[in-house]
Amino acid sequence: MGLRLILLICSIYLSACTLSPHLRLDGGYLNQHLKKADYIIVGERHANKCDHIVEKLILQHLLKIGLKPTIGLEMIPEPYQKVLDKFYEQKIPLSKLEKELHWKKNWGYNFSYYLPLFKIAKKHRLPITALNIPSPLVLKWSKGKSLSPQEQNYLPYRIISANKKQIVYLKKQLKQHLFFAPQIKLNSFLKGQALWESKMAERAFWAYKKFHNPVLIYIGSGHVINQYGLIYRLKMLHPTATIFSFLPGKQRQVTENTYIYKCPSTTKSYLGLKLAKNSSGLKVKQVLFNSKAYKAGFKKGDIILKINNIPVKSLLDAHKACMKSLVNKSPVSFIIKRNNKIIILQLDL
Repeated sequence: MGLRLILLICSIYLSACTLSPHLRLDGGYLNQHLKKADYIIVGERHANKCDHIVEKLILQHLLKIGLKPTIGLEMIPEPYQKVLDKFYEQKIPLSKLEKELHWKKNWGYNFSYYLPLFKIAKKHRLPITALNIPSPLVLKWSKGKSLSPQEQNYLPYRIISANKKQIVYLKKQLKQHLFFAPQIKLNSFLKGQALWESKMAERAFWAYKKFHNPVLIYIGSGHVINQYGLIYRLKMLHPTATIFSFLPGKQRQVTENTYIYKCPSTTKSYLGLKLAKNSSGLKVKQVLFNSKAYKAGFKKGDIILKINNIPVKSLLDAHKACMKSLVNKSPVSFIIKRNNKIIILQLDL
């Protein structure tokens, strides 16, 4: 849960968005590994549209080569498994699924990005498993608060702590993001992460035993990087399992157990801007009509030099500056270069 919170914070303002993934799934070498896999894990950046296109292509490819996987979704907590079961039984139409799953409350990311997966699942009668545990429960448990009997029922049978390598990795992740979420303590962060990933591993293992088909898991890439999180816990529960992963990266690459796919990207922000690096700062590639940025007066071609008087040379710089305003509940001030003139724009979050 801790890492999901960090990923959510980091994607509020800056998220990759593109429509042309570099993906080739027609190789016999790859198919050979996919066909013998018990678990196929697809790591995503939740707000990245390109990653979601890849997810759809992977599912279509698995069906093409004769696999009929069970789908496992990090995005849905276990209490909503009954909704997924009714959807599988065609008792809930696709048009009502978002509402029935309380998607905005439970996950929050764009439902339309995941809609193709549900459409394919419906068409091919693929069962879907809710993998995660309710977020409020994770927060309570990680802080040592008592749980009600009903909440305790959702705890995994075995909570598997992080190994030494993952602890080092998570410490670095937390340290990098303490500016954005200073209230998160290391012990609570590690406990929440262990609970979150142990639950998903247990639910995936349950789905494998129930349906006797490979389990295709869609999950945040941070839970898959370096095979620390979900994969480590799956191997603890299912030592003989064969696991294959797809992960976003800078270069397309295929190894024995991992496929790195490349999604070239511009960036689209929550504020309504598409940005790209520029020698002077960040260049506005597009302003979405009627967005907050549009209403504040941004125009295509603007060069953002400073945010809150902080020079911005990268998307991370912009993210930090905007997050500081969010934490302080204050407007964001932009120093813009437009047609060789310097202007100031102010935007309320």
